[in-house]
This record gives sequence, C-alpha cells and structure tokens, in this order.
Amino acid sequence: GMEVFDGHLYVSSTSFVYQLEDGKLLPVDFGDDIPRTCYHLSAADGIMWSIGAKDVMEFDGSDWKRVLRID
Repeated sequence: GMEVFDGHLYVSSTSFVYQLEDGKLLPVDFGDDIPRTCYHLSAADGIMWSIGAKDVMEFDGSDWKRVLRID
C-alpha cells in the first residue's frame, strides 16, 4: 500500500515499510520490534498504521509502536 503521512510518502510491501527520500525508497526504522508482516497503510488523526496479516504497528511521526501481534 501507499500513504502520505506528515508530508512524506510511505510504501509498504507484505514484509516491510519504506519512506521515499530523495527519489529512493528507504526502509523505515521500526526499532527493536520489527513486524513480520506489513501490507496496508492508513493514516488519520496524526497516526499512521501498518496493518499486516499478523502485525499492526502504529507510527506517530517519530516512533513505531506495536499494537497487535498474532502468532
């Protein structure tokens, strides 16, 4: 999926999220809690979510936080 959040374009595959910077897709920094699945990106009310088959992650513009993991 793709989403514009906080003036930046984000693109997701089934396994990772990337940010477009200077014409290049660069992987985002999830920190120590890297999701196994990504796919759909959605943004509202100052938060962007990455929603995968087994993971939901939340991004506030500076930090990623896990919301859900399905094992």
